[in-house]
Amino acid sequence: MGNKKFLSTSVGKKVAMAITGQCFCAFLVVHLAGNLTLFLGQKQFDMYAGQLEKLPMLVYPAEAVLILLALFHIGAALKLTLENKSARPVGYAVYKSKAAGDWASSKMFITGVFILGFLVLHLIQFKFGERPDGSLYNTVFSAFTQPLWVGVYVAFIAILSTHLSHGFQSAFQSLGINHPKYTPIIKKTSYVYAFVMWAGYTSIPLWIFINDFVARSSS
Repeated sequence: MGNKKFLSTSVGKKVAMAITGQCFCAFLVVHLAGNLTLFLGQKQFDMYAGQLEKLPMLVYPAEAVLILLALFHIGAALKLTLENKSARPVGYAVYKSKAAGDWASSKMFITGVFILGFLVLHLIQFKFGERPDGSLYNTVFSAFTQPLWVGVYVAFIAILSTHLSHGFQSAFQSLGINHPKYTPIIKKTSYVYAFVMWAGYTSIPLWIFINDFVARSSS
């Protein structure tokens, strides 16, 4: 079976989603590691951001790859969702979740749409937004002193973590890695991974907001 024909099948779409999804899981780890340099101070964070901007031959191809992966992931997810709806046009009258993971599984497409919307806002805010003094650190700090933006960011990171908790483990299943001995370990690892991503990404806006609030209160 050719690659094109395989990708047109449900199994092929799930494999494509699994591979692209795991690539994004790896990217989130690398991205978080870079973002955490913000805790080292303005000089270190702006130096990190500046070094990336001075490497367009590395950054632009990486961004192009991420965009292609996103298109594959979203395209496969959309096609699978439409196929599932056409196969079962009438929803069940009553649905009872058997486990907490069932909710995450049934809402993967919806949480994915929210994540896409947040990604656009995130890029507009930090990548393409204006930097009056040329400092990305100050741009981030200014954004996260605003309660509304902190709330939105924390809420979407929670949605992302929910998406990751199911997506991480289901990717292994889609790739055929499903064994009574290893599946429980993979499942627990997915929860740990999702929690670490949630804790890491939310720590930044909360730390900035709390520090700014304390500074304002004491002045």
